[in-house]
Amino acid sequence: QQRRPKTCYEHYSKFVSELAFAVRSVVESKQSRNFPMAAAEEFQQRQWEFGYGDKYEIESKVDYKLRSGGRSPNYSDSVMIAVEGARRVGQPIG
Repeated sequence: QQRRPKTCYEHYSKFVSELAFAVRSVVESKQSRNFPMAAAEEFQQRQWEFGYGDKYEIESKVDYKLRSGGRSPNYSDSVMIAVEGARRVGQPIG
């Protein structure tokens, strides 16, 4: 009678969306220290919405660049990669 939890594939439209929301979980659960201010600003500016099938979808890098005057979200991308690396070696989040 129990429902199974959603998989990431069912919850996010793209892998980059999953990465961004993993960083959000790390921050909200207070598992980060000395979070880079430049990355925080980029995360704050990046927009998200519900995509097809009520899946979370973060703004693409191309759209972000167009909206921000050509600046690339390199700092936030590097934080997402670091958090994913920690997840892959077994760091629990949340």
